[in-house]
Amino acid sequence: PPRLWWDAECDVSLLVGTYKHGYENYLAMRSDPQLCFVDKLGPPDDAECTDIKSEERKIRGSVAGDEECTDDVSSGAGAA
Repeated sequence: PPRLWWDAECDVSLLVGTYKHGYENYLAMRSDPQLCFVDKLGPPDDAECTDIKSEERKIRGSVAGDEECTDDVSSGAGAA
């Protein structure tokens, strides 16, 4: 297990949380009372929220940049 407290219930919560909230949406999963993480870890504190939101912005920015490159290639821009 990734941590000593991690168990089968965490595996299930991670799968359900990913389906419900989306891939890498950790803050929503961590805050969801229907998943086990609030009981095991407590609600996320302000520092964690700031760190996670900052990381999410970085990820969205890199994905947006990737989409622009993909659009150029798929539209045939620059092709001779």
